[in-house]
Amino acid sequence: LAISLSEKGRVDIEYMTSLCGKSEQEIADALQGVIFKSFDMADNEEYSYVTADEFLSGNVCEKLRLYEKRLDILPKDNAHKADVEYNVAALEKGQPEPLTASDVEVRLGSTWIPVFYINQFIHGLLDTPRPDMVKANYAEYTGEWNISNKAHDKGILAVKKYGTKRANAYRIIE
Repeated sequence: LAISLSEKGRVDIEYMTSLCGKSEQEIADALQGVIFKSFDMADNEEYSYVTADEFLSGNVCEKLRLYEKRLDILPKDNAHKADVEYNVAALEKGQPEPLTASDVEVRLGSTWIPVFYINQFIHGLLDTPRPDMVKANYAEYTGEWNISNKAHDKGILAVKKYGTKRANAYRIIE
């Protein structure tokens, strides 16, 4: 395997068979778990061999879903059924732990959060008396945030609890 990776830059099973005089199946059996038969999802018979690092990385949740789907449609007598079952088992073991809400960190002002939700958060936090007047806006071209009419709210939350004498909460958020 090391020679194939170093000389060819990939798992080249034909090259490996020519070097050691063993069949494809003998090599695949000897390297089971180190290499995987990666199937073309559009064709039930097309496959190539890849390293375990490559096979068990990337979007393994999506890969598992696709392989399970493939397993469901393969006839019982298909020559590759055992390989697909092996792949499904390996992908199941390689699934990441599901994230909990406490694992996700979102920073206020992250550009992937729609402005609607930023405004909803600000108005909910500060109990904005006129949400139609005080709005956060994001300028995509400059990457700057701006809160319009930020001096309009003189409430305790905006001025005392989350703000200071020098800057109200809207200015701090901005």
